Amino acid sequence: VIGVIIGLDSLQRYNLRADMDRGALLLQKARSSAINNIGDGIVETKHGVYFDNIGNKFVLFRGNDYSSRVTNFDINIDKSPNAIVTLNPTSPLEIVFDPLSGKARDVEVTITDGVRTIKINVNEEGLIDW
Repeated sequence: VIGVIIGLDSLQRYNLRADMDRGALLLQKARSSAINNIGDGIVETKHGVYFDNIGNKFVLFRGNDYSSRVTNFDINIDKSPNAIVTLNPTSPLEIVFDPLSGKARDVEVTITDGVRTIKINVNEEGLIDW
């Protein structure tokens, strides 16, 4: 019984850490794409990450914000259904990086499974720290 409990705790810890890694890597990809102006090459293009708690996914998107994005370029990455993502400031549940500079709003991303909490910080210069 003790082995099962320890195994479940280890699995939950692994899942939370994996969600944090996926979220941080997508943020880095969005920032890199914005800095390198990945898009049609004519118009400067913003890139961002949307944290979807209802659909249990992270969405890497191209556009000024998630609601007006170009859906053909979305990359959806699943997250654990037990993980809840919150942002401070709370709204919206997305981080968008400016083209060429990679700047973003200053935000703290919190990922929790109800027991453990992990944070990713993005500063206004676009630095991602986790």
